[in-house]
Amino acid sequence: MAKIRDIIQDKAPDTIGPEVTVLQAARRMTAGKVGALAVIEGDRLVGIFSERDLMTRVVAEGRDPAATRVRDVMTQDLVVADADETADACLNRMKQLHVRHLPVVSNNKLVGMLSVRNLLMVVESAKEEEIRWLTDYVYYSPGRA
Repeated sequence: MAKIRDIIQDKAPDTIGPEVTVLQAARRMTAGKVGALAVIEGDRLVGIFSERDLMTRVVAEGRDPAATRVRDVMTQDLVVADADETADACLNRMKQLHVRHLPVVSNNKLVGMLSVRNLLMVVESAKEEEIRWLTDYVYYSPGRA
């Protein structure tokens, strides 16, 4: 199974600072077509701000997105993936914890952001390859040219 490092290669993580307003973060997410941003303070990962945070901690609570700072509504209890983990391991963790995004770290440094969509595409591709291989195996006939 593919390593997370291979899935996120060549894509820098989308990040934002903790003092940015929720409105600015939402606009950034919309422009980048992403569902979550890693929140970075200095060079340290301090949280993640996701669509779920926006809905549950801002909209549902009636907060003003133009006046609310990301720091006040981001998820701080982080679950991360290591770049050398497998896609299956990360997908299982995401299922168990009911999360859709995982920051990816290597040597304690943020190297990417992983979404459940990324993982499902990898798993689907692997399953399609397995089906092709099994089909070829079933229909293989020695001595036929």
